[in-house]
Amino acid sequence: MRHDQLTNQKNRTDPLWRVPAVFCVTLLVSFTHSVSAQVASPGTLDPSFGSAGARVVAQSLISAGGEFRAIKRQPDGKIVAAGLAANSSGSSVFGMIARFTPTGALDTDFGTGGIVNLPPPGAATQATVNDIAITPDGKIVFTGEALAPAGYSVFLVGRLLANGALDTDFASTGQTLRNLFSQNQGGVAVGVQSDGKIPVTGYYTTAGGVRGVSRYRYNVDGSVDSTFQSSNNTYSGGYITPSALLIRSDDRLVIAAEYLSPASSNAYQNVIYNYSPNGVPESPPGYAFPTTPTDNEQVQAIGVTAAGQILSTGTANVGGEAVAIARRHL
Repeated sequence: MRHDQLTNQKNRTDPLWRVPAVFCVTLLVSFTHSVSAQVASPGTLDPSFGSAGARVVAQSLISAGGEFRAIKRQPDGKIVAAGLAANSSGSSVFGMIARFTPTGALDTDFGTGGIVNLPPPGAATQATVNDIAITPDGKIVFTGEALAPAGYSVFLVGRLLANGALDTDFASTGQTLRNLFSQNQGGVAVGVQSDGKIPVTGYYTTAGGVRGVSRYRYNVDGSVDSTFQSSNNTYSGGYITPSALLIRSDDRLVIAAEYLSPASSNAYQNVIYNYSPNGVPESPPGYAFPTTPTDNEQVQAIGVTAAGQILSTGTANVGGEAVAIARRHL
């Protein structure tokens, strides 16, 4: 799926799992990060990874094709990637998680030949995985969305064991669905706090077509954590969609989102929310950059510096479409 297709979908009321017209093979790439007499310059493809620095997962291994949407590195150097794959006819999709060795080969100790195709849970008929996180004991937590029989998407959260099997100590089956609004909704980003609890952020759609940000947290056993201050936020009648979740070293949460003003069809604003470990908004609870509806900026990913400043990256309109990176105090 092209970037513009995905960006447009994220800010409509359609679910994020919508099947693209054309699927591509999935791809991992590794770049060098050091220099020696035998190693190429930084930023070039690392020939020791996969085939000449890239690993393509053949379409034959994932039915009719698919895409990766998230990637994490385990402490042992193995690489976990997740997203979606299509059925043989390409008419529906299901969640997919793959693991690779540090050299880019599919890890045969994980799933079937290194790949786990997740069955849609319960009565759901389709599903995607939008983000993953690694627990300290090597389990893989994931979030995404599943298609309910009523025709709208719902939140999906689950956990795999280190070998790729669904963890039945999580919500008894390894996956759980949450339907908050009987309208399109889904998980966008997930993390793991130091006590093993699992905060999730995602989008939801109101009956009037307004999109907002949800946040909530699961206990280690897969039950919803009632001690966490869950919330569903809209803003001035526009579309606001989360794009990233960051868990800081003290377990405080940062959620990045994109706000589309109802006064404009293409003017986005960055929104960054700051929360306590238990989901309580910190003062101030949110920051919007820029503040004028004629500007157009979208944050896609966030990180944190050693000094605690927030890094963000995405797109910016500075005399035309451009990429941008920023650093902010929180």
